[in-house]
Amino acid sequence: MALVRQMAEVLQGSETEILAASLKSPSEAVAALQGGAHHITIPLSLLKAMTFHELSANTVVDFAQNGKGIQYSVS
Repeated sequence: MALVRQMAEVLQGSETEILAASLKSPSEAVAALQGGAHHITIPLSLLKAMTFHELSANTVVDFAQNGKGIQYSVS
């Protein structure tokens, strides 16, 4: 990730964008973006892992349960 930061410093002010590839973990992906990468390539399984959190999933279930029986009408 030091290389990404160095590249971001060198390319600052130019129209060149940085693509970080071959990232293997959520922490590497976050570090690359924080370090100045504009784009990342990651496996689909890693993307799914980064977009799932147990508390969020539980909240969706709770929301669906609490909303049962509520009807929406357009006036």
